[in-house]
Amino acid sequence: MIDDITPWQYLIGIGLYVWMVCMLGALVMSIGLPMANRMFFLLIMGIGFIISVIVGACIGIFSKNQMMSTSLVMPFMMIFSFALCSSLAVVISRIKEKAENQKMDRALERYINDNR
Repeated sequence: MIDDITPWQYLIGIGLYVWMVCMLGALVMSIGLPMANRMFFLLIMGIGFIISVIVGACIGIFSKNQMMSTSLVMPFMMIFSFALCSSLAVVISRIKEKAENQKMDRALERYINDNR
């Protein structure tokens, strides 16, 4: 898919801009952190962004078109998203416990059980 340019041209021409915009977003997200933690956070985010850009370039090298690149990346995306989904399940269950309809369900259940 990136036949017209060399990988270095892609990484410098597009990857650098993507990396800079992502680092700007990471800097905004790290505003509330102490300075020592902020630098560590930005270092880890920067490394992750570099890896992401390189993986994207590799997928572009092996793909003939955009549809093929999607087909190549989907299996990996599914595998890596399971870890995210499992960690989000805890957050979602906490939100659900505080939701009004969950409180109503519990109240109705107690009411029904008390009147039996």
